[in-house]
Amino acid sequence: MYIAVSNMLLNAQNKHFKKLMRLPIVSLIIIAAAFTACKHEMVEPGTSSEVVILSSTDSVSFQTQILPLYQSYCGSSGCHSAASAKEGVVTTDYFNIRKGIRSKNLNESEYYTIITSGEMPPKRSAKLSSAQIALIAKWINEGAKNTLYTTNNCNTNNNTYSLGVANIFAANCVGCHNANLASGGIQLHNYNTAFALASGSQTVLLNAINYTAGGSKNMPPAGKLSNCDLQLINQWIANGMPQ
Repeated sequence: MYIAVSNMLLNAQNKHFKKLMRLPIVSLIIIAAAFTACKHEMVEPGTSSEVVILSSTDSVSFQTQILPLYQSYCGSSGCHSAASAKEGVVTTDYFNIRKGIRSKNLNESEYYTIITSGEMPPKRSAKLSSAQIALIAKWINEGAKNTLYTTNNCNTNNNTYSLGVANIFAANCVGCHNANLASGGIQLHNYNTAFALASGSQTVLLNAINYTAGGSKNMPPAGKLSNCDLQLINQWIANGMPQ
């Protein structure tokens, strides 16, 4: 009896295999793709989107340091924004970014390794700096949580382009406003381009970042800059835009 049942199961498996092998090669490719396409669609078990308030600036703040990078360099319109979702990937919020990140495991974090390999952002797009990539790595190694550092202490001392404003533009704007991709004809990837915009189109810049321009003209598209960032940019402009 046992042998008979085993033979029946074996025959059924062989028939199934033969049917599968008779499928056109295109169908087999589609089936294989269906299994591999889900690679970055599962959030790591135990992941919580709850915001974790940091008590020290020694830790990386996802909301103010990491999220702007993924939004600016990856989540622009036509790429990985919520509306475009190119290749099914969205990088404009914590939950979707965590689909390609594994906490404390850089090698298994697809949305990190694809940056370090140079594959993304695309060749003609602005690349993240080594310091920005290191910041993402530190965040992952710290547990890749939805962290936020809040402080009322906004240091405006020695507020120059290189000591303050450059980092704000690099994190929030350069992904779309660089030498290769100048969205709206605007570039903000170095001091000269930032100075030209702030001096020649100051009202346009201030209306955009203060979210008084209206609709799609408000920048960054993903959300308004922090009060401290706005204060630093306004002060920099008022002080004559020192380098």
